[in-house]
Amino acid sequence: RIRNRFIEAVYIDSYDDYNAIFLTVKEEFKSLDSEKLNYGNDSLISSEIHKSITEKNLKSLANYGFDTTVNIIYAYELSIANQFGISTDEMSYIKMSNTQKEFVKSYNLYRTKPDLIKNYDWDNYDHLKSFSLNYYAMVRVMSDVQRSEGNSSDFTVHDAGTSNSQLALMLSTLKEDELMHLRVKEIIASDLVLVCKDKTIRYISEYENPKPIIFVEQDFTDESKELTESDVTILNDVLEHFPTDELSFHIMERFWKRTRKLLIVHVPQEEEPGVEWGHYITFNKAKLKKWADRLSGHISLGDDYSFNENTKYSDCGFLILKRVD
Repeated sequence: RIRNRFIEAVYIDSYDDYNAIFLTVKEEFKSLDSEKLNYGNDSLISSEIHKSITEKNLKSLANYGFDTTVNIIYAYELSIANQFGISTDEMSYIKMSNTQKEFVKSYNLYRTKPDLIKNYDWDNYDHLKSFSLNYYAMVRVMSDVQRSEGNSSDFTVHDAGTSNSQLALMLSTLKEDELMHLRVKEIIASDLVLVCKDKTIRYISEYENPKPIIFVEQDFTDESKELTESDVTILNDVLEHFPTDELSFHIMERFWKRTRKLLIVHVPQEEEPGVEWGHYITFNKAKLKKWADRLSGHISLGDDYSFNENTKYSDCGFLILKRVD
């Protein structure tokens, strides 16, 4: 039996090498409240179960990978959907909407209260706070680069590997002052499978004058199709999902060739790939610098920005390239 603060999980060995995991959600988390039902809790639930499986040496679940993560999260959603008598589609939309509210809340706190960034706890990973801080960093850099060019034009921003479109939603719906005076013309949201599309369209329909989001279903490894061109390309936690270093670098290089002004990359810095999240390769600051050195026509801005006096953006998995050719 595996227990954590969200669930109790009982695993069993089953027929023909298949396993079944039965989840019982604890009462306090049978909620539609935004602070309890969001993607941050998904991350904690799966990570804690994965940790327990490793610690208990549960051999029948030793190959815990991303498919298992997806199934655990779906079971969690289904349990709560059944509790409230709503469809899984509605459940999924509520959770996406909740997550966006929490992202925006944290992002605006970072934007308005710099001491929260200076005192950020880098050793205690929190999905919502971490991604919100990444979004803050990306908006800050985009805004500065646009200002350095005299605000000559609004940016087209490509959120490549958009996943659940959280960054695209933020760029679309936040007002200009919330975006640090960044002016966005349109957002391109691309991924291999656009599971987020219908939910994203529904979400932005509730706002006045959202910036348009253009959805592009793309396989970034398909050499027969040109990648979408944009002023700014953002690869937020994307490159670790390719199986080899050379393929991952090649994808980054392909995007750089289609980027008119600014490429912003963020990757997790791990000693071992987080297989439960579909990670295949690892990154560190030195590796990102070597990759940048293989590209031409840019200056690197990662060391020009700091979260605090001891922590530069480049120390935290960021590679930021501004085109100069």
